[in-house]
Amino acid sequence: MNKYSILPFLMAAFLIQGCGETTVKTNNSLSTFLTLHDQYCAAEYASAEQLTSALQSDSGFTVSDSYDGIFEKSVSSISYAVSPEESGCTTDLKIKVATNAQPYFGFEEINAALLTKGYKVKGKREVRTEVGLDNSELKVLEQQYESKNNVISTLVFPLENEDQYYMTLFVEKFEIQDASFKVPSPDLVEI
Repeated sequence: MNKYSILPFLMAAFLIQGCGETTVKTNNSLSTFLTLHDQYCAAEYASAEQLTSALQSDSGFTVSDSYDGIFEKSVSSISYAVSPEESGCTTDLKIKVATNAQPYFGFEEINAALLTKGYKVKGKREVRTEVGLDNSELKVLEQQYESKNNVISTLVFPLENEDQYYMTLFVEKFEIQDASFKVPSPDLVEI
């Protein structure tokens, strides 16, 4: 058998070996983050109180000892947080647990995942300066998205010192329901 007749067999073997492997890497931390976000922050709760009640009834969540009103859940030794707020809900994750650790995922990964879920980019990306947990300034990237239900979400992603800042995905959802449209009494108008 000459060397050219064995080449098709080698190519076939490489193709067969490659077919058994998945070319898309699954990022479990990103998947868990988005699942928790969908389950609580993006879900159809009518108020922050209703959302809080749902989180309290989920035995996987505990109330944070460090921060009031934040519910934490540990999955595969990674801590996720969901925070009902007066005007919406925030899902948080510290992207790195230590300075020399690898980040769980990057901005482009979460951006692509949100677009795949049907979110649309709203406005331009902005780079801002924030204060980290160590009271040092760091750069964050802020991007707004609009869901299929026309709900606005804001992603704030650290660009540096990821172990000193919580990445957040905030959904604005309750303020319209809680807004008061009363007209002030004419007797109360100052002249």
